[in-house]
Amino acid sequence: MVSTPISRKTAVVFSTIVVLMLSPAALWSQDGTMLILNSQEGDYIGQGQTRSFTPDIASFSTTYDGSLLLVSVFPFDFGFWYVNLAAPPGELLLPGAYEGAVRAAFRGAGEPGLDVFGDGRGCNTVTGRFEVTEAVYGPLNYVENFHANFEQHCEGATPALFGEIRIENPPPPPKPPHHEDRSPLHERSWWTGSQPVEPPDPRVTTQW
Repeated sequence: MVSTPISRKTAVVFSTIVVLMLSPAALWSQDGTMLILNSQEGDYIGQGQTRSFTPDIASFSTTYDGSLLLVSVFPFDFGFWYVNLAAPPGELLLPGAYEGAVRAAFRGAGEPGLDVFGDGRGCNTVTGRFEVTEAVYGPLNYVENFHANFEQHCEGATPALFGEIRIENPPPPPKPPHHEDRSPLHERSWWTGSQPVEPPDPRVTTQW
């Protein structure tokens, strides 16, 4: 039997195809704010479709409470999508792999949270995993840069919803300069003995 040698170019192409098959979300990876959903046949949330959203066709908003990140996406034509990614309670959401994720709102001690839903469809129970590759936060939990890939299974089903979320916001605005209040009211000392008291409300009229 004569074996046919494989060129380096062919080997590279084959290896690339294998990697992409193992990581469906990577097929659509790009720079800039975006949400990509790659739903397998039988997945309830994504309905077996592949969809992508960017700021030119949808609005994005983010909130972060120090542990849970919520990204809200509202396509201009119709619908809505929400992506919840959370570290275990009491922990920061930082770069790393989060295995054994459960529905974010009901995660317990040591459990990461995941919940992707939209267009009127959601899961009662969630299993899955996600990997955060970038997380940059500013003052007051401002989300400056964030990137993650996720895999979600709804109600214990085998079909998965794969996805990728990337947020790129401008740097947080600078804090306003501190100006001391030098008004006559502020200059007064509102102390009684050793305990401070609040100055009287100028809106209140006292009748004697």
